[in-house]
Amino acid sequence: MDMNEAESGTVTVTGEEGWSAQQGEAIDEDESDDSVDIDMPRIEETQGRDGCSRPKRKRKEVDPFVQVYVARNAILQEKNRLFEKMVQMMERDQTYRVEHVVKILNELPGVIKWSPFHIAALKHLIADVANRQGFMAFSSADDKICYLEYRTGIKLSGGL
Repeated sequence: MDMNEAESGTVTVTGEEGWSAQQGEAIDEDESDDSVDIDMPRIEETQGRDGCSRPKRKRKEVDPFVQVYVARNAILQEKNRLFEKMVQMMERDQTYRVEHVVKILNELPGVIKWSPFHIAALKHLIADVANRQGFMAFSSADDKICYLEYRTGIKLSGGL
């Protein structure tokens, strides 16, 4: 005889007593008095974690918001780095712009606007960015004048 038959062999289910979907478990108050709670002995581990030959790794729980913030911060740092680089390039380009270089040329001591030296220096500086970079590389006004005299072949004092 089967174990299920032994337990439920005498029970007959009709349509009235059959299973129906219900919310929760129905317990009669009368049955609760008849039930007996048996305390089960607690099962203790025979071997503690100290006795394990291999330590178990704890898996780090990573908060998805932390991952998002870390990724966002990395992106923002890269964006800021690129922005700083762009600003530096713009400042460098501003330094070698024709307007800026001509302003410095006009402020040099002894330079008279539209003199032969001034016209030759303008032609030289406007011709190429490398010429403007060479001119701006010199820190003092005297060095700038000497550079232009050498490159144009015309002296500031008016002679050749």
